[in-house]
Amino acid sequence: MSAVLVDSSIWIDFCRYQTFAAPLDSLIKHGCACVCGLVKSEILPFSRKREAKLFQSIFEKMRYLSFFESSWDVLIQIQSKIIEAGHNPLSISDAILVVLCREFDCQLFTKDKDFFRIKDVVGLELYDWKV
Repeated sequence: MSAVLVDSSIWIDFCRYQTFAAPLDSLIKHGCACVCGLVKSEILPFSRKREAKLFQSIFEKMRYLSFFESSWDVLIQIQSKIIEAGHNPLSISDAILVVLCREFDCQLFTKDKDFFRIKDVVGLELYDWKV
């Protein structure tokens, strides 16, 4: 099982509806789940205290992916590639996730349709939790 960066959309659904509990649990148990500062910043401040503590304890068990200064050049290239292919560019936060997946050779676990739209253009591998 390869590394998988878990997007905020998955954590939000997990929190609200317990959706994706089984695949998340499996990824965490196998040491495959990854987190980044962007995802943490989208989840932790908006969670209730009890949920935030739970998320923080889960995130501490996950591999942390860092966005580097040199990553900005990769982000610019990715956005340019998307535009050249005739698509609207990603939000900067979504583009950061794509860059992290490419730089750390990760799949992305997401519900966000924007990633499905551009995955072939940028060579993004999405995690198929139904397998």
